[in-house]
Amino acid sequence: MNNTINPFTPSFGEIPLHFAGRDRIIAEMEHAFAQNRRVPELITLISGARGTGKTALMGRMCQAARKNGWIAVKTVAGAGMLEDILQHAIKDSAHIINDDSSQRRLKGIGIGQIVNLEWEFKNTGSENWRIRMEDLLDLLAEHDIGLCIAVDEINVREAELIYLASTYQIFVNDNRKVALLMAGLPYNIEKAKSNERISFVRRAQQRRLARIEDFAVADAIKKTVEDGGRKIEKKALDIAVDAAKGFPFLIQLIGYRMWQENPNAETITANDAEKGTDLAMQELRTYVLESTYRELSDGDLNFLRVMLGDEKDSSLKDIAKRLGKSSAHVGTYKTRLCKAGVIGETDRGRVGFDLPGFKEFLKEKL
Repeated sequence: MNNTINPFTPSFGEIPLHFAGRDRIIAEMEHAFAQNRRVPELITLISGARGTGKTALMGRMCQAARKNGWIAVKTVAGAGMLEDILQHAIKDSAHIINDDSSQRRLKGIGIGQIVNLEWEFKNTGSENWRIRMEDLLDLLAEHDIGLCIAVDEINVREAELIYLASTYQIFVNDNRKVALLMAGLPYNIEKAKSNERISFVRRAQQRRLARIEDFAVADAIKKTVEDGGRKIEKKALDIAVDAAKGFPFLIQLIGYRMWQENPNAETITANDAEKGTDLAMQELRTYVLESTYRELSDGDLNFLRVMLGDEKDSSLKDIAKRLGKSSAHVGTYKTRLCKAGVIGETDRGRVGFDLPGFKEFLKEKL
């Protein structure tokens, strides 16, 4: 009998036991946080289609920061994100910097947990967010502790995101120990890079999360199963790898479902893998593909329909010709679909499907 908890993590943002195909990225970040000097990886942009594991990877990077003695805070781009960053940084720092010898200290610390934290400033009336952050960074610097800020779902339309990125540049110029990680859909990452107010992010480390090679998928699934105290048949592993198509979300969802077929058995069989894969693909279809399809306009669907005839990427010029529309018309729908994460630019003037399984889904629908 095997009573081990299912080790796969298909829920949004959960950090998997094994990151398929991301070893180098993780190793580079661990190295960066271990240094006593500034390195390029301390500002990193992570882009990828939905289901490529951006949020989970950023969570793993924050783990690497904490492991090396940094404070790491995560937020989502939007109104209130600046205060969210500050308050979580205060909370996570309180056990380190609540020291009467400091120029400024924290008060309002409850027993057993931190509640109603607030700043008590000595000899200063600081209220501006940047100044308050600098006060915190000063306190962290007294203990040689860095601050890692991780922002998910970035969107340059959010004024607070622009302010954060601009202020971060000042922190760097002031030689403060601070890192900035930002993740989002490729379209939003490109918009951030082209924004004149934060043009310096073009020089950030770029991490585009693409499809993972099958050998890495197989290795991650096998190791996860074994860490859970079970084995997996070679044929079962092949079935799971083939169905996952290199997408992290599917790797975890398929792994979870095939494990659940006979959770107390010592070995995951090919039959378990077939049934689990079928169920996982049904869930992907119902909860991701169907919902995305319903949100698309007739114009969106017409654009996608003419892409279906291409084996790989599609040329925007060819799409315009097939639709009998102007390049401006095509550009409008390309932007809409990129924002939705359905397609992405693969090269100058070319686009391809980004959402896993959506091209095959549309072939059945249209």
